[in-house]
Amino acid sequence: MPPLDCSSRSLGIVSSRGGTSVARVRHWAPALILVAGALACAEDDQTPAGPEAGTPLAVTAAATALGSTLSFYQVSAGYHHSCGVTLDNRAFCWGFRGSGNPSPSALGDGSTDGSTTPVPVAGGLRFHQLSAGYATTCGVTLDHLAYCWGANARGEIGDGTNAFRAKPVRVVGGHLFRQIETNLEHTCAVSYPDNRLFCWGRNVDGELGDGTQTDRPKPVAVASTLAFRQVSAGYDHTCAVTMDDRAFCWGANKYGQVGDITKALHRLKPFRVGSGLAFHQVDAGHNFTCATTTDNKAYCWGDGRNGQLGDNGSAIVFSPQPVAGNLRFTFVTAGGFQACGQTTGRKAYCWGILYYLSDNLTSRQRSPVAIGGGLTFVQLSAGENQSCGKTPESEAYCWGSGQSGELGNGAGTNSARPVPVGRITPVVDGSIRDGSLVVSNLPLDVLHVPTLESRAIIEFRIPGSAGGVTRATLTLHVNEANGPFPFTVAALSYAGDGALSVQDWDRGTALASFSYGGETSIKLDVTTALKSLAASGATFMGFNLRFAVPSQVPLNGPFVSFTSIEVGPPAELEVIR
Repeated sequence: MPPLDCSSRSLGIVSSRGGTSVARVRHWAPALILVAGALACAEDDQTPAGPEAGTPLAVTAAATALGSTLSFYQVSAGYHHSCGVTLDNRAFCWGFRGSGNPSPSALGDGSTDGSTTPVPVAGGLRFHQLSAGYATTCGVTLDHLAYCWGANARGEIGDGTNAFRAKPVRVVGGHLFRQIETNLEHTCAVSYPDNRLFCWGRNVDGELGDGTQTDRPKPVAVASTLAFRQVSAGYDHTCAVTMDDRAFCWGANKYGQVGDITKALHRLKPFRVGSGLAFHQVDAGHNFTCATTTDNKAYCWGDGRNGQLGDNGSAIVFSPQPVAGNLRFTFVTAGGFQACGQTTGRKAYCWGILYYLSDNLTSRQRSPVAIGGGLTFVQLSAGENQSCGKTPESEAYCWGSGQSGELGNGAGTNSARPVPVGRITPVVDGSIRDGSLVVSNLPLDVLHVPTLESRAIIEFRIPGSAGGVTRATLTLHVNEANGPFPFTVAALSYAGDGALSVQDWDRGTALASFSYGGETSIKLDVTTALKSLAASGATFMGFNLRFAVPSQVPLNGPFVSFTSIEVGPPAELEVIR
């Protein structure tokens, strides 16, 4: 058999002979998180036998993420990519698609390809927080370890080298961290539990704050004995807020981004900003800075020539200036040439260079303008030319420049209005063995979500002639120490375009019901059901897995999933990554 094409996220085809049809993986659940895992595309080293006699049921295996979108608790917009952490602490990134990008992909999935929809970060790490930078991404795990990946020309990954990293590598030095942020070519983080600041990477303008202008490929302590609760890395400067609400900045100051009133080109150590203000948080952007105070007022300073200070002006400002409009902000975020803020009413406002719709025009807004779509947000992040936000329902939206895929909606185009971050594309392992189609690694996990009921559906599209099915075996994997819990597997058929409706979820003839706890694989002979559905003339057929879990039980996935289905004989196999 020719090898499966796993070199890209394009279509790979393996054929023997016969007609064509489609098998898909679908998954759905009410009020819970379904995570389609990105699994290795394996190559079968066996030489298959030819198809058995009779008219074959031609089955095409394809994985598509057509179920629920990912649920996020944090998103971060970078320069040509964006990233997010899901409610089950998994990391996903998207972007770096097309030409003109700064470096190979910083998506962290082990490849140098880009993607217009979210791809899972490799390594299985569970993250508390992520930061998408210029061509680097960093994050802090649940156990307070820092990892980075992507570009590393100036040591911004912090592993002691200058080597590009396609997957997460741990920051060296033995430190624990509570928060991290990376930007152009440097990274800074707040340590845990002592709240000290450490920085690494480029230091030409003193952005590491250690009193020198020497690049550091490993974390170095910022020259301060103060306790900090938050740090933000800008283009070539850094700012932070102390535990007692004071703001400090250091690094490049050509455009006043340090906010120290002077016109000194550099500050090599932390310098206090706005001595009469009590700051809640600060965010350093591309040659400018914005912050909110403890009484919900927003201030910006630095390069305002494109309106990114939001003060109705277009000047370079060397000290904090109030953002116009008398809005009350709980949070502001500074990007490349734009800034955004979240009001106390959870509305998003942005200012600076904003991208419009299909004509790709930009608009310079010198004061806050409301972001359309009628959405409310509980977290925002401004990137170089795009912004992303998370709604109270844990949905991620992005808007602005999207030509590198950084909006995550699969389109690769700009959008002035927030567009929902798309669904992930899982990977299946499909092969032909002894004349049978075997589709394995079917991607469905249910993680950390108390629920009453969930369903998973595997679909097949039936060709005009679907006789000749000789065997069909469906395998499930159960792994839950808190069981036993009840499971039901049903066969269903329906017509239409393959888009399941609510009515379809509750349809089907039960094939098997059982209760099980612990870990096991369960094989079901579904030959009769498959032949019956094929003979019924239905356009689509599939299997519906239903399971119920008491709401108070924590699920530590993978809990239950379809893991493989074998149908013989097949005729054609397609694998979509």
